[in-house]
Amino acid sequence: MRWAMNDSMASIFRGIGPALSLELLPPELASLARAGLLRSDDRVHLAMPQVKSAPPAALDDYSAERWSNTVHLESQLPPSDPAWRSELVAWGVMVAQRLLSMAPDITGLPVQATVSLQSAPGKEDPEADYSVGALHLYCVRTSAADSSSSVDQFDQPVLVLTVQ
Repeated sequence: MRWAMNDSMASIFRGIGPALSLELLPPELASLARAGLLRSDDRVHLAMPQVKSAPPAALDDYSAERWSNTVHLESQLPPSDPAWRSELVAWGVMVAQRLLSMAPDITGLPVQATVSLQSAPGKEDPEADYSVGALHLYCVRTSAADSSSSVDQFDQPVLVLTVQ
């Protein structure tokens, strides 16, 4: 598994502890991770998706797959508590690793998971300061779809895990 992260994610990532077990995840995330992945045509899909509606028709294949495979990460910690970032990164990494470990069995394409947070410490938008993040899962079909090469372009903390 390859890892790529920008500097704002690296500072948060250093603060997370040892790998979590599924039992320490919030129940919805643990269930989603246990359910795993399915394949339909040349796409991977979460077996238990949070997003239930079809992607908007205007999205290209890459964006539609990311949109359909969105996992919302939300901490109960207030935005003023910096520990929410480490908590969500640990949860996102655990879910991503579990899902990505299943990918080589269902597709020959590289599969990526991105874990991103609403804000980095010291870069909060006071009008949109929430303790949230997201995980997106998708197949890499082109170099333009490889998010690992563009993590430094984002102000928000971003981590990309890739499995071949």
